[in-house]
Amino acid sequence: MAGNRASENGDFVTPRAAYRTLSVADTGGPTDAGIPVINTRLYEVTPGGSELGSYYGRNAQINVAAILEGLSSATLQLWLKAVIEKQVLIDSEASSSSSSSAGPASEWVKVGSDTVLTVSGLVTYKDIPPGEYKVVVTALAGGGDLYLREQHAA
Repeated sequence: MAGNRASENGDFVTPRAAYRTLSVADTGGPTDAGIPVINTRLYEVTPGGSELGSYYGRNAQINVAAILEGLSSATLQLWLKAVIEKQVLIDSEASSSSSSSAGPASEWVKVGSDTVLTVSGLVTYKDIPPGEYKVVVTALAGGGDLYLREQHAA
């Protein structure tokens, strides 16, 4: 249920909302731009007053309701976008510095995988770090549609 969990921390559970509807499994993986991002990063206000992110700064939880309509099963994977600082070693003779950072790169890492069988189900991912997540559907069995509803909390 949406609402405050701990008023002293300002944490809350977002209202459950439509995330995606599918009739075929994803083929592009987490790099597919058509899969929406679930953002559980810290709340920020950008210059000009636009809001970015949310109030989720501590370990979070994502709940995904998978509603099977005519399907016998669906396999879901949760992926986290990890920003990785790549270190580039520079030959000490070519530069006075022994190392430098080439800047952040992004990699998608799998957090978990679950299969929902026959009836609709709720998949919960607990104690995950704040970040940007995607739910990738790797397999659908039977003819029909999969409706995904999502909510998250810190």
